[in-house]
Amino acid sequence: MEIGQVIEAVCRIPVDWWRLHLSYLALLKASGYSDHAERVGQRELAAYLRANPDLIQKWLGLSDGKRVSEGWYMLPPDASFDGQHWVVGYYPVGKYFVSLDAADACAHYVKQEIEGWRAHLANM
Repeated sequence: MEIGQVIEAVCRIPVDWWRLHLSYLALLKASGYSDHAERVGQRELAAYLRANPDLIQKWLGLSDGKRVSEGWYMLPPDASFDGQHWVVGYYPVGKYFVSLDAADACAHYVKQEIEGWRAHLANM
């Protein structure tokens, strides 16, 4: 699988989850990400998300719909601490990332999520 196809498949996980009714883990595995994780960084994800901004809203929906006692989340500026920055954080530990750029924040969130999922796949 070409790296561009991997990036596209990863970025489309929330869309494909609704469309195909597969688990996030199954979609990540099918994306080929595990074989190319070192080549799929925040910069590459942000570039794809910037070119496909509708996907940012899909990832925001995924974050908003999570009901977990621990995990990553993403907040848009209107829900953030200052009304200007996108925020990516980890609850309850409190570590976070802020950006004025939606694609950059979303890419950070996506990378954190998929790395967690990849670790889970490795332990299966």
